[in-house]
Amino acid sequence: MPGRATKITPARCDKKLHQDILNTCLKVTKLLDFNAISRIDGFLTKDGKIYIIDPNSLTGMSPSSFLFNQAAEEGLNHTQLINYLIDSELKQYGMSNINLISQENMNKELSSKKRVAVLLGGNTNEREISLDSGRNICYKLSPHKYEVIPVFVDNNKELYRITNKLLVQNSTREISELKTPEMKIDWADLPSICDFVFIGLHGGIGENGSVQGMLEMLNLPYNGSGVLASALCMDKFKTTQYLKNKGFQVANSIMLDSNTWAANNNQEFLDKITKDFNYPLIVKPHDDGCSFFVKKIHDKKELFKNIEIYFKESGKTLVMIEEFILGMELTCGAFGNNDVIAMPPSKVLASKDILSIEEKFLPGAGENLTPAPLPKTALDFIRKEIACAYKALNLKGYARTDCFYQDEKISPTGKERLVILEVNTLPGMTPATAIFHAAAEVGLKPMEFVDKIVELGFELHSRADLVEDKKLKIKTA
Repeated sequence: MPGRATKITPARCDKKLHQDILNTCLKVTKLLDFNAISRIDGFLTKDGKIYIIDPNSLTGMSPSSFLFNQAAEEGLNHTQLINYLIDSELKQYGMSNINLISQENMNKELSSKKRVAVLLGGNTNEREISLDSGRNICYKLSPHKYEVIPVFVDNNKELYRITNKLLVQNSTREISELKTPEMKIDWADLPSICDFVFIGLHGGIGENGSVQGMLEMLNLPYNGSGVLASALCMDKFKTTQYLKNKGFQVANSIMLDSNTWAANNNQEFLDKITKDFNYPLIVKPHDDGCSFFVKKIHDKKELFKNIEIYFKESGKTLVMIEEFILGMELTCGAFGNNDVIAMPPSKVLASKDILSIEEKFLPGAGENLTPAPLPKTALDFIRKEIACAYKALNLKGYARTDCFYQDEKISPTGKERLVILEVNTLPGMTPATAIFHAAAEVGLKPMEFVDKIVELGFELHSRADLVEDKKLKIKTA
């Protein structure tokens, strides 16, 4: 899971022992006739003895694996290392023609690239997912088109222009411990270092319109929706109420604040506020993601207990109580500014009542079916509804909507319907996230999809009417 492990590179030992380990691993590699790459696992005992337990002729290559941590210590980034490995293998067959580009052409190519700052980390419950998303965005931005600048947002919402060595760390905690004062930059410095900001943050200032507002003030183009749409969709309750008023089907819900609960925390009060609900029902934050504090409640006693726990442990003052929707759980991505393309929905498979964070982000733990196993007529209906909701909310760039599909048999109306739960204006961009599965269904590879998001951001923020509108607002102010 993102952020769960701690890895220390280089290992903590003196220089002599460090060199002894390197020499031993090189000997093992040669003895076993490994080519191009190897990873040797072992133990160093307190008395300085080196034991080899597991020589690997191939190694894991997930974004924050040991390989990339160690390569960063040698000054190699993700792309450089992979290209080096390919080049090494080609040389074995006398096929390599890499390194033919001159330094002059390299400098010319660099000067023509757009500089993209990728914001990652943050101070929300989703910061580890943001690190994974942001790092993946850095790797998916085309190296031929963009100069990528990773920018870490710490718990105090301060910015640090981090090195590749920090980018490959396994957690935001490790980055916070390794960042140095000279890496720090101000928000106002962003226009001097980049041409575009890719917001890889999840929740908090990244999704509630705050960062978007700052970038508008700095006249910097960015990905995704604007200030108002971001602020609205950050609040699940207000989003569903807005969509309900626009004629869309949503899950019925109420909000309960901690002060009201403190003054009325009894079963009679709960019966009163939930009189229109049937069990089971859902308790969740109205402004958080990644399944944090989301519970399926089966009876009154369980509801009372979970509200008590929620207010004590979540640090939040509002809780959302929502009806449980029976049907096929879906997540559906869409992209575009004025012309919107809703992609085929993915069916979400949860092993228990609620999709866990492990099922969402732990490789191999979760499963999505894309497209969802539904008739074409149903898929077309869903995509049309998602595109209409996207436009109704004035979303831009891309978004992902979580919803339930009910066919005629289980729908209380007797007609098929799509019930919208929430809209994510900056959906997760981790390597195996469902939005990449959906993009593949419309012919877009991950790098092409990320590129499309950047293109839409430039398109939206370079429109003449928006520029004139900003000038008018400044004059009026």
